[in-house]
Amino acid sequence: MSDKELRKKVIRLAHSIPELREHLLPLVTDKTASQKNVYAELIIELVPYYLKAETIATGGNITAVFFKDTNGKFEKVMGMVENGKLDFTAVNTSWNWDHETAMKKNTNMGKMDLFKETKSSIGKKIEQYLSTVAKAQG
Repeated sequence: MSDKELRKKVIRLAHSIPELREHLLPLVTDKTASQKNVYAELIIELVPYYLKAETIATGGNITAVFFKDTNGKFEKVMGMVENGKLDFTAVNTSWNWDHETAMKKNTNMGKMDLFKETKSSIGKKIEQYLSTVAKAQG
């Protein structure tokens, strides 16, 4: 088994057994760019198929992934991990968007702990959030 295959399996195991994440993820990351890449991969893996990653930005202890909505419902979609907590924001074209504005308008879904929640539960929350925002902004 290659290093890349092993790494993917460890990441999947970490998602399927949340209690072990804090022990498993350090095995496949160091404290620099590779940890941020793992977070970016996790964010990309959690979103619905119609969101395509366009930009990955890292800085300090933050990893952000900006998405393009191929269905055209949202102008801006962003997933951001800070200290193991995922925050997700989506807005449509009629809003002048920045993260602070989204927070004030309550359009972000709140932080989810990647070490405590399952991949399935986070994926469902993202789907529900996107559906709610699409209805509210539409």
